[in-house]
Amino acid sequence: MYKSILLAVDSSHYSEVCTRYALEYTKVLNAHINILTVLDRKEYATVFPYYYPSADFPPVFDESVFERNELYDKQRKRAEHLLSRIRSECEHLEVSFSCAMQEGIVAEIILEEVQSSDLLFVGQRGLGAEFSTGLLGSNLESVVRRSRLPVIVTPHVYRTLQKILVCFDGSEYSLQALRTAAHLAASITDRNVSLRLLVVQNSEETARQLAQKALKYLDAYQMHDIFVYKSGDPAEIIVDASREEDVDLIAMGAYGHSHMREMVLGSTTERVLRKMNRALLLHH
Repeated sequence: MYKSILLAVDSSHYSEVCTRYALEYTKVLNAHINILTVLDRKEYATVFPYYYPSADFPPVFDESVFERNELYDKQRKRAEHLLSRIRSECEHLEVSFSCAMQEGIVAEIILEEVQSSDLLFVGQRGLGAEFSTGLLGSNLESVVRRSRLPVIVTPHVYRTLQKILVCFDGSEYSLQALRTAAHLAASITDRNVSLRLLVVQNSEETARQLAQKALKYLDAYQMHDIFVYKSGDPAEIIVDASREEDVDLIAMGAYGHSHMREMVLGSTTERVLRKMNRALLLHH
């Protein structure tokens, strides 16, 4: 199902953990992994003072001052060291890999490169995470919202994959997430990976009716007695259930039945992204 994985990395702790996740999944899926690091222009170029950059539009740079300087050299050396370390890890695990370093606007480069991949891995936060106020970073928000491919966002702590929580609302996006989760669980042969199907609805009867399609699909994987019903705020329920069920991966659709894809990220998805402490698979 997934034979080409893109891993976007920087020098943060979150990215280090993300690398571990990505390499584990690459090994399990017998896939090829492309490791990408981007020299971020926003770190060493001057932004016009009258322009405020956002997740939707790249900042405008004063190209007259866009020169190779000491900060650029430090950033490049840091990136080279990072790729060298990951290269060694890939060789040790004997996985097929390639490494690339590019420069530009981080989100734009990732979105361009992911077009030739099946699956993207990215850390929940990047450099400067210690200064975060809990809001989504512009790079992550932009990539998750605009990607047309599945994205796995990883937290600050690594967990070996043993249990998956699939959040199902009947949408095509959640059905794709379900298929991916089932395939992933079946691909791991050195241990048993279990799956729980979470449906959040006002009544259990409605939830069970909604879950029938998913449960029928999972019969082929011999997964039974996995239904979990909850009522309440979906984002809060998903985060709480991931802890109660002690899962290692949450799988869900990035959007529900209807959305304004180019305008906003699904509100439930955004809130789960901010509060999660488990790896999160988002299907588009």
